[in-house]
Amino acid sequence: MANNNVKSNINTPSKEVIVLGLILISLQVLDAILTNIGMNLFGTGMEGNSLLRCVMENCGTLTALVVSKAFAIATIIALVYLSNQVKWIKVALKGVIVIYFSFAIAPWTILISQSL
Repeated sequence: MANNNVKSNINTPSKEVIVLGLILISLQVLDAILTNIGMNLFGTGMEGNSLLRCVMENCGTLTALVVSKAFAIATIIALVYLSNQVKWIKVALKGVIVIYFSFAIAPWTILISQSL
């Protein structure tokens, strides 16, 4: 008789991928905070993403940030759960973390700190 209490870990993401996902989600939240501060200090013209800037100008900064970050976080969660089936996701998450920190978090941090 098979033991029904043993669960299969085939679809469970590795701890490393979960940590990478949590780091990327944290960066998304931090970017939303920094972007909101940046928009309040400098205006929407400072937003580098033209689509996001357009949504900010038409729907408001907070609405644009909440919707875009919710979509980004949902995508990150989906990628974490797909990581066992798609082997390159772990490497991609690492790359996105580096790129996101370099081109979103660091620039906003520098601009905001210089304006204080």
